[in-house]
Amino acid sequence: MTSIVLVPWASTDWGDAGRLSARTPLAMNESGAQQAAEWANELAGRELSAVYCAAESTSREVAELLSARAEVKLKTLDGLEEVDVGLWEGLTPKQVEDRYPKVFKMWMESPSVVCPPDGELLGEAAVRLIAAVERVTKKNRGAAAAIVLGPLALAAIRSTLEHGNADQLHKMKSSDPVWYRVADGKPEPIGVPAG
Repeated sequence: MTSIVLVPWASTDWGDAGRLSARTPLAMNESGAQQAAEWANELAGRELSAVYCAAESTSREVAELLSARAEVKLKTLDGLEEVDVGLWEGLTPKQVEDRYPKVFKMWMESPSVVCPPDGELLGEAAVRLIAAVERVTKKNRGAAAAIVLGPLALAAIRSTLEHGNADQLHKMKSSDPVWYRVADGKPEPIGVPAG
């Protein structure tokens, strides 16, 4: 059976403050290092075939720890990059709402049709991310693979896989790894965290 586990970035100071980030290199904070170590220990016993991530340093830091502990290759894959939030980079949701009230309201109601100023249209990002996940599942038929993702990327993938589009993005955020079983090319959630 093929399975994938979507692993979020571990905690960072920006993430803990609720700041949006995509292109800013962020290091794990102390609690993030503890999270990543726990995930690495959990995944080490799962016979992973590989760990995938984007080239961005925030993804790579977690992926390196997971791949070393599981003793599998780390593979960088284009298309797994975090959703580009453009001028919203570093802002909290409250700051975005204060500066861009109309766009923020749309972002909360129908995020797949919103493009942050100088950023990436969420619907297009979801298509890019799902294509990358499909490449991972094809390369790892009959095995398990881990994919490290930024918070918006992980939520966009979950929303698209489970609801057919990225509009459930805000309900699909996860601070824990999420497992999917891939049957007939379609990932089905298993071990989805509560919330």
